[in-house]
Amino acid sequence: MTNLESFKNGIVMGLPLAIGVATYGVVYGILTQNVLTTPETILSCMMVYAGVSQILALDLWQHPLPIFMIILSTFIINLRHVLMSASVYPYAMKENKLFAYFSMFFFSWTKAGHS
Repeated sequence: MTNLESFKNGIVMGLPLAIGVATYGVVYGILTQNVLTTPETILSCMMVYAGVSQILALDLWQHPLPIFMIILSTFIINLRHVLMSASVYPYAMKENKLFAYFSMFFFSWTKAGHS
């Protein structure tokens, strides 16, 4: 299989996940219309990794901004990643350690496409 064929195959395989991500982006954009400006919405999408945390922070967005509550709530919501990492641990230990840590930070959203 050539690189181009592999690329096309990857596009086809990733399309269902891309549709889900795009749908979430549209919903989040609609929810932020009356709360954040367009640059703030884009910055939020670029900085915040977990979508549920974005929606939670948006719900808590008020003046004065409850920063501690947003951080604590985000931490509690994302504790689910501890369970997910425990289920992947046996497979990750067979891989190169650097690759395993790199994958954890940059590719964890792709687990949805493989489960």
